[in-house]
Amino acid sequence: MKKLLASAAVLALGLAAPLAANAATDTYQFSDPGYFTGVFSLDVTGGQATGGTGVIDVPGYAPESLTLITLATPGVENDGGGLLGYRANDGTDDFNDDTAVPIDDNGLIFGVGPKAPTGAGTVPVFGLNAAGSGFQGALFGHINGGPTIYEYNLNTSVTAVPEPASWAMMLMGFGALGAAIRTRRERLAAA
Repeated sequence: MKKLLASAAVLALGLAAPLAANAATDTYQFSDPGYFTGVFSLDVTGGQATGGTGVIDVPGYAPESLTLITLATPGVENDGGGLLGYRANDGTDDFNDDTAVPIDDNGLIFGVGPKAPTGAGTVPVFGLNAAGSGFQGALFGHINGGPTIYEYNLNTSVTAVPEPASWAMMLMGFGALGAAIRTRRERLAAA
C-alpha cells in the first residue's frame, strides 16, 4: 500500500512538472549597497517574463514600486527586432531590454513609482542585465519628486528567492528521506 501511495505521489508530481515549467512566478532580490536594494517577482510563461512587480529602495528616499515593462506597455519603443526600450519622458532611455528570463545580456526594465509604466509624465526607469561575470543595474529619473538620478552600477548582486512551493517540496523531500531512514532502522532492529 505504501509503495502504491508513493508511486501515485511521484506520478502526480511528474504530471504537475510540465505545468510548472510553462507558468511560474520567480522572485529575486537585488542590491548594490549604498545605491539601491530591492526585490521583484516575475510572472514567467514559456521562459519569458510576461509581467512583474517589485520594490526598489534608494538611500535617502522612500521605497518605490517597480512594474515590469513589456512590449505591450504604453510608451515602449520597439527596435523591430523584438528588443524594447522605454523613454522616461525626461530625455533618458534604457535600451535593448527584452524581459528575458533568466536575466541575460538584454535583461529587464521596470518603470518606477505610481505613474509607471503608463508612458505619461516623467517616469523613472530601472534596468537590470547581465554584465560579464555579474550584473549591471541602471536607475534614472526622478524618485519621489527628488532630483533626477543617473546611476549605473556594475556590481549589482541578484539572488533568486525560493518560492513557498519550493520550500514545501524540499520539506516533503526531507520528510520522505527521514521516513526511509526510520523504516530502514526498524527493519535492521527487527532482523
